Amino acid sequence: MKSLLICHHDAALDLDGLSRWMGSFSELCGIVVIEERPDEVTRRIKFEMKRVGKARFADVLAFRTCYKLNHAKLDAAFEAGLLAALRRQYPAVNAPVLVTHSPNSPEAEAFIRAAGCDIVIARSKHLMKASVFTLPTHGTFVLHPGICPEYRNAHGCFWALANDDVDRVGVTLLRIDKGVDTGPVFGYYSYPFDEVAESHHRIQMRCVTENLDAIAAKFREIVAGTAVPIDTTGRASATWGQPWMSKYRDWKRKARERARLAALPAGVPGAARAILYHDVVDGDPDTSGFKGAAAARYKLTRARFAEHLAAITGRVAAPATILGAEPGERCPFLFTVDDGGVSSLHIADTIEQHGWRGYFLITTDRIGTEGFMTAADLRELHARGHVVGSHSCSHPYRMAELPAAELDGEWARSVDCLRFILGAPVTSASVPGGFYAPRVAKSAAKAGIHTLFTSEPTTTVVGVDGCAVVGRFNVYGGMSAQAAAGLAAGAPVAVARQKLLWDAKELAKTATKPVWDGARRVVFRA
Repeated sequence: MKSLLICHHDAALDLDGLSRWMGSFSELCGIVVIEERPDEVTRRIKFEMKRVGKARFADVLAFRTCYKLNHAKLDAAFEAGLLAALRRQYPAVNAPVLVTHSPNSPEAEAFIRAAGCDIVIARSKHLMKASVFTLPTHGTFVLHPGICPEYRNAHGCFWALANDDVDRVGVTLLRIDKGVDTGPVFGYYSYPFDEVAESHHRIQMRCVTENLDAIAAKFREIVAGTAVPIDTTGRASATWGQPWMSKYRDWKRKARERARLAALPAGVPGAARAILYHDVVDGDPDTSGFKGAAAARYKLTRARFAEHLAAITGRVAAPATILGAEPGERCPFLFTVDDGGVSSLHIADTIEQHGWRGYFLITTDRIGTEGFMTAADLRELHARGHVVGSHSCSHPYRMAELPAAELDGEWARSVDCLRFILGAPVTSASVPGGFYAPRVAKSAAKAGIHTLFTSEPTTTVVGVDGCAVVGRFNVYGGMSAQAAAGLAAGAPVAVARQKLLWDAKELAKTATKPVWDGARRVVFRA
């Protein structure tokens, strides 16, 4: 077949890349290169402003500014990579070239007529005259960035993404008629795009370049007369304009949320409220769990713990001990206890009076040492229906900064130790010290951990390599029962207060790391 390409002068991927591809399955008999006059750009700007109004046009300008500052250079580099790949795959073509301001110009019409081509692929922003698009014997075609008829006109991929219509993100091969992208459709093409990492422009490019073989095959069918247009009767149809900044922001936010939920293990809800206790002890706080002022901040007296539990049970349902065990549960409550101090036995006795079970996360190097539970204690907790999990081996202060081998060892050795003691799989764990990073979850997942608790006060659950990462609300020794119950129930004021304190502390830890660590050692001798 004979073919001809229409494209813009600054579209190198079309001018050099797609022209080579066209030459691989057809005789490329000409290229019409469009160099628009300034008044054409001005006309389009005026048309869009009239179409959407001045206020919305400001939204359009905001998006274009954002794209230019944040994405344009990266997308240009990516496009250069695609072009380099096409150059390696397809040889250069030697076809006549016409440079003109419009595909509808008299010289363009004469050039296309003289070429005597079977098909034209138009990659331009112009609506073409019937006297031009009817010249090829089998028609003029567009690879429209959007699924038609739902997403006609410009930037269809963007609007499908912005409308959460991810099943209609792709390009449409259609033959031009007198309408705006209303001609017969011969194919839809897409690929497994990443809407979080990729821009809409990159997705549009890849929808074409990832499907070049299939598109070429369809053109062969069209010229052979065997291609059957897709029936679009009764489907919704709409035209779309330039992207808006407000829609872009909403799209990316929703895309991140979709990606987060997709990464969760099967059955795990996207949110959970987990509360974190440590030791409950009367008298000397060093008699249970870790010693020192730093650890003592988290310890409650038995009377205070009883008050907490009474307040909490009045506001929340019984805690879950297997995340995602209840189908459709939206935000389960989880009761957790860190460290493995001997007072965990009293905590277990107390919550069992309410019919509750909890997660007890154990620092395995301390099992059987002064102030910590023994192996027999852990077996007893497990037999009573509580979850016994890992809190690492040695309770490192900054676990997220450990070398990979040490990090893997902390999880693997602690899980193996508990599995040996319990005679059962160990799939739950918590991060010591409040220093979490995704690499910590990746390492935990390798050790067989399915549920990993952090100390970040959030209800959002994220998935990392098949491991559900769950934040927790921290209880301190001087916290009132009402405050603890508010955290357990997800009361907005209580949650926001702890979140603000956590964010401020994390900023201080990161920005003044040596000073923070030094002050911590002086104040708490830890």
